[in-house]
Amino acid sequence: MRVLTVSPFPVMPLSHGGRARAWGLATGLAAAGAEVDILLPWQPGRPIRRFTRDGVTCHPYLLPANALPLAVPERIVPSLVSLSCSPALVGYGRLTRRFSHYDAVQLEFCARADRIPRTSGGPKIVYSAHNVERDYAISELGTRERMVQRLERLEQAAVSASDLVVTCTRADADRLECLYGSPRAVEVIPNGSFETLEVANHRERRSAARRSFELYETDTVLVFIGGSAPHNREAARFLENTLLPGLDVRATLLLGGNCAPEGPPRAGVRRLGFVPDLGPLLAAADIALSPVTHGSGQSVKIFDYLASGLPVVTTPFGIRGVRAPEARLRVTGREGFAEAIRELARLPGPVEMHPSVDLSWKARGRLLHSRLTELVSS
Repeated sequence: MRVLTVSPFPVMPLSHGGRARAWGLATGLAAAGAEVDILLPWQPGRPIRRFTRDGVTCHPYLLPANALPLAVPERIVPSLVSLSCSPALVGYGRLTRRFSHYDAVQLEFCARADRIPRTSGGPKIVYSAHNVERDYAISELGTRERMVQRLERLEQAAVSASDLVVTCTRADADRLECLYGSPRAVEVIPNGSFETLEVANHRERRSAARRSFELYETDTVLVFIGGSAPHNREAARFLENTLLPGLDVRATLLLGGNCAPEGPPRAGVRRLGFVPDLGPLLAAADIALSPVTHGSGQSVKIFDYLASGLPVVTTPFGIRGVRAPEARLRVTGREGFAEAIRELARLPGPVEMHPSVDLSWKARGRLLHSRLTELVSS
């Protein structure tokens, strides 16, 4: 099976959940046996010619509007709107004119949904929805009505043009149907993780990771991972300003990603910025946190936490759409985080998930490959 994935964003580095999901599904499909090409904007520091990574062939193209999200605040013009307005200069048309060579074309996000031609007997069209974009723009960004209407048109085009809509959660699938009518077919494929737990080597990895972050062995180390989205920044402020000062245990908070608040350093807080390899960060931690109370789609960080074997404290919103074992999971409002941390700090080290539970992107790729095989043969 040949699959072309079309992304309006660069997918590397994996600096936020949207990129992780797009790349996770592409590499998962490749691992399941599909021949996968991904069409993505070129960015400085990356090859301008096609290259292969993790079994996926990447085809960069030049998109003038790709610089707009950096120049225009998201609340004024959502990035999906700005990226939908400009034609690509080089590389995009070459592959899109060859759509007939593919069995399926998968759109990551809806920015290019109105640029995909439908032809009789052509490839099946798949819309991979990361969020309900219209709702995200309203609740997270406070986007103006005109821009919301443009997002609605893009999202409607993506749902209407697709033979299959793939969502992260059943709630998103139901919401898309409520807004835009019933898709031809829907598949719910949760997020996944690139991380794997090696229990046998955990003690050595933990000691090495703690030395690299200059942490005491006796500290209770808390971790929160998040990109620059408003809900992650707000959650990081809560952890720094409210939770940590109120804890009665000696704790260090590691903030991974671009979620960290601006301002002077705070005692007991390490603002790490973007972390290319989450393995050492998770190995150094005792407890993973997700105090997120709003947003959209499904949290990728929860899957990384669970795959690493860490106990997790999360809000009900933070674990939306996720099935997880309860023994090392505490779901509570923010007011209960301190007590949950005290309780979980007494537990032993990480625990592997049951063999029947596979949170990897490879497992998600097998599920998507199976669904695409049915779709193409129908």
